[in-house]
Amino acid sequence: MTKVLFLALWYCAIFPGAFFLCSFALLINYFTDRFSLMRTWKRAPQLGGKISSFSRRYFFSLSIVAMALVSSYYWSAFPFDNVCSTELLVNTSFVGVWNITGFAKNDETEPTFQLSLVEDADTSFFFCVQDFFRYEAEEQAFPFIPKFQRSGEEWMTSDQETLTAVYGWTVVAVAALVLLKFIHGWFSSIMKMFRGTYKPCGDDQTINFSDVPSISAYVPQVVSNLFSYPLLACNFQGIDEDLMDWSDPDRPIVFYDLTKDAEVLLRGTDVSSKTVFSQITHWPPEKESQEMRYKGS
Repeated sequence: MTKVLFLALWYCAIFPGAFFLCSFALLINYFTDRFSLMRTWKRAPQLGGKISSFSRRYFFSLSIVAMALVSSYYWSAFPFDNVCSTELLVNTSFVGVWNITGFAKNDETEPTFQLSLVEDADTSFFFCVQDFFRYEAEEQAFPFIPKFQRSGEEWMTSDQETLTAVYGWTVVAVAALVLLKFIHGWFSSIMKMFRGTYKPCGDDQTINFSDVPSISAYVPQVVSNLFSYPLLACNFQGIDEDLMDWSDPDRPIVFYDLTKDAEVLLRGTDVSSKTVFSQITHWPPEKESQEMRYKGS
């Protein structure tokens, strides 16, 4: 996608149809990738969104700068023929009327023709460099505006001079805005290292967690088709059962504790259930009984 977009932005000045070709190519690519993603592709590696975020922040911004810069360069170099006109005759050798004698046939008299090659009022043309990049090092300048044309070799028309002047200074403005955007992003990234970025959402309702009956704690669980209730992948002994969002009317929640089965299966080995299962901890409020203070393993 970035390759197609960059090519379209690079050549859009001399080939505006590149935008239509780019949109058509991206449309085909979108539907092809969508079909492949749902039907044929395997699961992609977990790379995260850093590549796409980097592309949006830097590549697309630099592509806009490249489009403005190259377009300004192309417009300044029109008509790309390196030919300049002048009212002064560069070479006066062909000015005047010339007699040309033809070849006679048999005994006929040789005919004579008069030919006028160049008149004094004719416009003369000469070679000139219309490419700012081909100037000598001391003559090269930026932006590509009319005043940097070589003296005596001006090729731009009045309309072209107006257009290239506007386009040239626009490139400077676009490049400055993109640079400021980068500096702001870098400064924000540095500031994040020294201050927190968390922003709370909403207002404090002054309601304690332990006072809300419908809220349950996060407890690692495994769903099995052989049991009516989930199996607990942690030691739940000593944890308040009110923290669970389900209850078995026939058995206590500890019955579904997988660590109990693991202790029986691992008896006689050096492996302990404390090293292979999740650990949870509950700190009840001060108003609750001290007997509820227990750290599960």
